[in-house]
Amino acid sequence: MKVSISRSSLLNAGLLLVLLLYLHAEASEPLLMMLQLFASLILLFVYFLIPVFWISNASVITHGIIGSATVASFLSFPIILPIWSWQSTITERRADTIIQQITIYQKQYGHYPESLEQLVPRQLTKVPSTAKGLLQGRPFIYKTYFHQPDSANALAGQNYSLEYYSGAMVTASYDSKSREWHYDD
Repeated sequence: MKVSISRSSLLNAGLLLVLLLYLHAEASEPLLMMLQLFASLILLFVYFLIPVFWISNASVITHGIIGSATVASFLSFPIILPIWSWQSTITERRADTIIQQITIYQKQYGHYPESLEQLVPRQLTKVPSTAKGLLQGRPFIYKTYFHQPDSANALAGQNYSLEYYSGAMVTASYDSKSREWHYDD
């Protein structure tokens, strides 16, 4: 079988690759990668079956489009992984900054803020969001709670948690009492 690559096929593959990368970076969801892998394998199978069972001018066009989609789909795998890594690194840095600023707030006022908005504008210029998503990041979820609500000094038992969705049905959560991150699915 002779393989020829036309300029339009390259353009189509490039446009589809950009679209796939955008969708993956916006959704930041590794589970979508499994669906894409399955679809890519089906496209590859159909790509090789078209010349065998369908011979017409339309099959040439369809063959080119399916070939472009298959190439774009497979190329997106190694490209999106560093993008997701970058998104995770930025999100972790933002979470660390929030935790540091909450600690500063607690030292200044003797209690944790009721919401992240109370850190603006003194500790933070704005409430950061995660880097998961390109156009609009997902928000961090901040909650305060009391470990020993019946104690004489209720503020001494005050703690907080900071959470965000990290993808693949996993929530990352930081607990001020244990000072550790936990990843729950």
